[in-house]
Formats: sequence, structure tokens, C-alpha cells
Amino acid sequence: MAGFDIPLIKEACRSATVPVIGCGGSGDYNHLKDAFLETGVSALACGSLFNFSDSNPIRAKAFLSNYGLAFKVV
Repeated sequence: MAGFDIPLIKEACRSATVPVIGCGGSGDYNHLKDAFLETGVSALACGSLFNFSDSNPIRAKAFLSNYGLAFKVV
């Protein structure tokens, strides 16, 4: 929960021909923001963020929306 491995995710995004889901590292919403804005990753897994803190997906979406990140409506 110390942040995503940004260089690794960047390399995976450059190398892959399919969408990339980054995982392992989310400890707060800023980790999500940094990974989305710096890497071009398609999605991020963040189970520990929601299971071991008082965070929830609704608050995460609201936080990230403030930085212009678009979300798929499900």
C-alpha cells in the first residue's frame, strides 16, 4: 500500500497490445491518480485500499473525477 510501480506499469502499457490493469500498491487516492495520469493504464486494482481503510469506490471515483479522469458507466 505504498503506491504503484509506475515504471513497471509504463513498460507493461508500452509492451502490451491489450488493455493493462495495474495492481499492487494502492494505499490512498493519490496513488490511483498518479498511476492513471502517469502511465495510461486502462484500470487499477485496489482491493487493499477498500478493505483496510475507510475508503470506498464512490469516494475514489469522486476524487479521480476532479482530475478529469473518465469512468465507464456500469
